[in-house]
Amino acid sequence: MDTVTEPLPHHIQKATLTLARQYNLDDDWLNNNVIRYINQEMDLQPILIWSGKALQIYRPALQVLLTMKISSLREEDAMDTVRLIEETGINTAEKLQSLVKSVSGNDHLPVLVEEHIEDMLREHAYLLPTPDT
Repeated sequence: MDTVTEPLPHHIQKATLTLARQYNLDDDWLNNNVIRYINQEMDLQPILIWSGKALQIYRPALQVLLTMKISSLREEDAMDTVRLIEETGINTAEKLQSLVKSVSGNDHLPVLVEEHIEDMLREHAYLLPTPDT
């Protein structure tokens, strides 16, 4: 689960550790690294999906989710990444690299991220629509 709170208040950190132990979760199950992908200058603001008295739940724009999945460099995110590539229609290495740069606010991508994008497209080409060039 992701949160846009930095840094996490001490009482929230304590509560997340308690929940982690109670439900056998990793200690870092509540991820506040997502804040680096919130770019106020872009038209990719989160979408409100639920609102209660003391809590609001948002879903990031699909382009932000795609950037997060690509940037994680985790093989277990491969199928989520492929699905997001299909849903967004951003299906070439150049377009994906441009997206990651703009959402993350970086002019240059680490070589590992560039290679990950190329590997992902090559390894899962059979699942993806033909790139529109």
